[in-house]
Amino acid sequence: MSVNAHRVTARLFGGLGNQLFQYAVGRAVADRNECGLLLDVRETNAKGGHWPFALSHFNITAPLGDASNLPPSRSRKIPYMFWRWFGQNPKFIRETGLGYNARIATLGSDSYLHGYFQSEKYFERIIPTLRKELTFSTQPSAQNADWIENIQASNSVSLHVRRGDYVAAGDVYAVCDQDYYKRAVAHIVDKTQAEPEIFVFSDDPEWAKAHLDLGYKTTFSDHNDTSKHYEDMRLISQCKHNITANSTFSWWGSWLNANPDKIVVAPKDWFGKQKRQNLDIIPATWTTL
Repeated sequence: MSVNAHRVTARLFGGLGNQLFQYAVGRAVADRNECGLLLDVRETNAKGGHWPFALSHFNITAPLGDASNLPPSRSRKIPYMFWRWFGQNPKFIRETGLGYNARIATLGSDSYLHGYFQSEKYFERIIPTLRKELTFSTQPSAQNADWIENIQASNSVSLHVRRGDYVAAGDVYAVCDQDYYKRAVAHIVDKTQAEPEIFVFSDDPEWAKAHLDLGYKTTFSDHNDTSKHYEDMRLISQCKHNITANSTFSWWGSWLNANPDKIVVAPKDWFGKQKRQNLDIIPATWTTL
């Protein structure tokens, strides 16, 4: 195994939103060290379904690692544990806690990053770079191009509803209810003094159609399946304003929104029963309700 100490390695896992956070923190550490970034996508490739490597739809330049330049995989239990505890090239760096960890800003180029790193604070110094790299390289389908045209021609507000795995997980995650969405829409209407057109994105569009009567023109997205999640994220990013769920997916769709006057509303509670909280996940310019 030949591992280059003069580059940062980031492990990608989870869905598209998580992969974007992991990429962003890796890019920030690599940029500060003036070195390259290598992506370990073995976890994503092993998952299948909703979790495959998804950043190929963006204009990123970081190469994907392989057995010749990555540490042992988890499937090789003994070499993997030996590297994780004693290896120095690269050194295994695990995220500690949910909030921003200032230690990450001091890491050298021999670092292997593992975690969620869900805070803009990790990469705020390279935001211009990220905004160039995290543009979509995959062209929209004809149907999605029509949606973009309608979104750009209206006082568009994206609204994201996440239920599926959150409902199934019991009280692990908070689930945004109708009251939250009504208050979020009212906040944007109050700030903009304009009637919105609402575009709803959800993993449970039938629930959204049955329960979200918001008093304004509302269009529900149900034409992109999970393999086209990047299409929905692009549509969210094209809206003038955004209402997120407690989800990294709509977090990134809203972050990628380039409207300088955008209003982004996010839920105050991300986890059930307040057992855990990431106080650093919401950018300072966003509103929490």
